[in-house]
Amino acid sequence: MGNANFRHLATTATSDAARLFWALQWNASLDNPYKPYQVEKALQLIADKGITRMARKRTSTKVFVVVASNGVDTYRTTHLGHCTCPAGLKSKHACYHVIAAQLSI
Repeated sequence: MGNANFRHLATTATSDAARLFWALQWNASLDNPYKPYQVEKALQLIADKGITRMARKRTSTKVFVVVASNGVDTYRTTHLGHCTCPAGLKSKHACYHVIAAQLSI
């Protein structure tokens, strides 16, 4: 299932259970699936409108501003796997902000 199809289904899902179902379907289609709780947090971030794409520049990298789980702090993230959150800075695995960015492109 492609990202475009998944985004449509995820945004039209009306319940947490439906969003989780589509998240798991999308996750299962990836070569290196993310942990289900990361995908669910990414979906929640999108549903809460906690991710905004920054103005486009002449680059292929898409940069987003995301709201932290505390609702106050913000981080910058890309769809390529870079994030300024604590987990993104110290981990070699993608944080849920990156997953939300990937789902938002």
